[in-house]
Amino acid sequence: MHREAADFDAAHEINRQGMAAIESHMDDPGTDLLAMWGALLFELAFTAARTGDIGDAWRH
Repeated sequence: MHREAADFDAAHEINRQGMAAIESHMDDPGTDLLAMWGALLFELAFTAARTGDIGDAWRH
């Protein structure tokens, strides 16, 4: 929603907060948690690509 409104900073921050919230559970993640982690990484990469930050997009 934020990304579609061109509020890329908010979109980035929401996804980073999501990753921070589940990071402590990534030592022994289940399939659902791995899927959520991957989806958040995709969202970060897509948002970076939309802002033209190709290096950050590839990093994710």
